[in-house]
Amino acid sequence: MLTRRHIRAKVMQAVYAYRQSDMQDIAVARKNLILGIEKIEELYSYQYSLLLAVKDMASARIEARRGKRLATAEDLNPNMRFVENPVFAFLEENKTLRRLAERFSSPWQDRSEYVELCYNEFLQSSEYEEYMQEETPTFIAHKKIVIFLFKKIIAPMEAVADYYEDCHKEWVGDLQVANSMLLKTITDIYEDIPVDEMEIPTLFKDILDRDFAVKLLERTIEKGPSYRPMIEEKLRNWDAERIAMVDFILMEMAVVEFMLFNTIPAKVTLNEYIEVAKEYSTVKSSVFINGVLDRLMESLTKEGKIQKSGRGLM
Repeated sequence: MLTRRHIRAKVMQAVYAYRQSDMQDIAVARKNLILGIEKIEELYSYQYSLLLAVKDMASARIEARRGKRLATAEDLNPNMRFVENPVFAFLEENKTLRRLAERFSSPWQDRSEYVELCYNEFLQSSEYEEYMQEETPTFIAHKKIVIFLFKKIIAPMEAVADYYEDCHKEWVGDLQVANSMLLKTITDIYEDIPVDEMEIPTLFKDILDRDFAVKLLERTIEKGPSYRPMIEEKLRNWDAERIAMVDFILMEMAVVEFMLFNTIPAKVTLNEYIEVAKEYSTVKSSVFINGVLDRLMESLTKEGKIQKSGRGLM
């Protein structure tokens, strides 16, 4: 599921798109924000499909060897352990995952080169060899090899990440979320739990997170520009015209949180936007934003404009 930090990043992207648009409609911006977040489900489905495609490629190669004209005894009686791994049965038979796969059709049939890259690297691993040679693997061992395949082979595969970036630029930052969700799906599979009782992660932890995303977007669009002068006052030798739009948006969002989200501690807001800047802006942005927001937080607190209460929504 999404962390608050990733929600902030998605809001930043939505505000940026809104500011760049010729038709600035807050209802459209709100709709695009939710659609952009929901597209992570598509990425999750693609990774799920890729995992199963690796298993299907292994199965297809076994059948191809069986059909050889001069098939060996090993070709005719192959080790079926990996393709018959019971964890794959859970993943294939779960109704929620099947509906998701039907909703977002797999791209891998026409791009088998990515499947082959993952499969070949998996075959060369010592983990695969040990698993195939194990005498009587437990369900935990079956799950462990599927987790290894996904976590160590598929998830970090650069060629796959590049393909996703070509599909949608924002997916570069979303891939880690989709991978974490799928890894949790696999980890939560247990032998004694019915297939359709598997817990499938949701994008939002709860309705509060969804409301936070929408409210932060709306308040930044409505109030952010009016906070810009107070931000510019704290720049100290920085030319406002040379500051990246993304950096200004992040600082506006932070001030919105300082002043309008009274249950989020100011220090939490400060730290969150520094981390978002590290990932989504320039190399020097996090240090710059840290300095500006720290000065702003101090002066707004002295002026009594930051009023916080409650335990926070992190």
